[in-house]
Amino acid sequence: RQVWDDVDRVDLWRSLESSPALDTTPPSPQAVPLPLDDRATWLAARRRLGADNATPRVTSATGIATAALRAGVSEGPGEPSVDPVDPDDDRADQPDDGVVPLRRRGRAGSAIGSATHAVLQMIDLADPSDLDLHVRQQCALEAIPEHEGVVALLARSAIDSEAAALALLHRHHKELFVAAPIGDRAIEGYVDLLIDTPQGLVVVDWKTDSARSEAEIEAKLATYELQGAAYAVALEKAVGRPVIDCRFVFCGTKGAIERSVVDLDRLKAQVRELVGALGGTPTQTGAGTADGTSDD
Repeated sequence: RQVWDDVDRVDLWRSLESSPALDTTPPSPQAVPLPLDDRATWLAARRRLGADNATPRVTSATGIATAALRAGVSEGPGEPSVDPVDPDDDRADQPDDGVVPLRRRGRAGSAIGSATHAVLQMIDLADPSDLDLHVRQQCALEAIPEHEGVVALLARSAIDSEAAALALLHRHHKELFVAAPIGDRAIEGYVDLLIDTPQGLVVVDWKTDSARSEAEIEAKLATYELQGAAYAVALEKAVGRPVIDCRFVFCGTKGAIERSVVDLDRLKAQVRELVGALGGTPTQTGAGTADGTSDD
């Protein structure tokens, strides 16, 4: 201030009041709510705090179908002859964990399914002229270059399907992530192909498993139909538009076989009931996914 006392520009400075003295008194120790040696009480309090997280809050469309099989809810001609976890075994409807499966060993069927789904995601359905390029790339990523021919045939059967032809007539989305709250849970997953028609949404699911004959496909539809209905429930909740069809395209080396979900409205209601029942299911120790299904 002494420097500026003789300066005419009083607007360039101002006097500051002295800062109040800081309180340096140490805080009083806080009382410990529980005796440190009372482990049983501590464990009980810890369990209460974690109770809200003991029930999974997110499940996949595949997880709902799996839960239905375990509960004996699914209907169909006899016992379904499928692995309750996604029989494609390519995790195409599961959230992406960001891990590229480079040089994965074994389980060639799973790798073929993953490569086929990836090719169908990358290509332009209206102009699949670069199909062979994508097949080579995806088979290299999956470490199955010897199966390029099979992957190409499976992908072409999907491109030549009625579902793909319908997609070309309307706005459509590939590998679309969907998630929506249903009751106390959320359903999430990836829809292989979603077609936006004036009448409503159409869900298309590419299937690349071993089902080839009509009889094999009918036997597996009991599981797949609930999976498709779960996609429909999540989509209707998320976008507020009706899903009018869930179509499964069984890709084969000699062409595709297509099936639509029968009585979709009834199955959507069944999915909502199943999700409500899952709300009270506790998490199992060591479970592979949030819905209790294994990644193996």
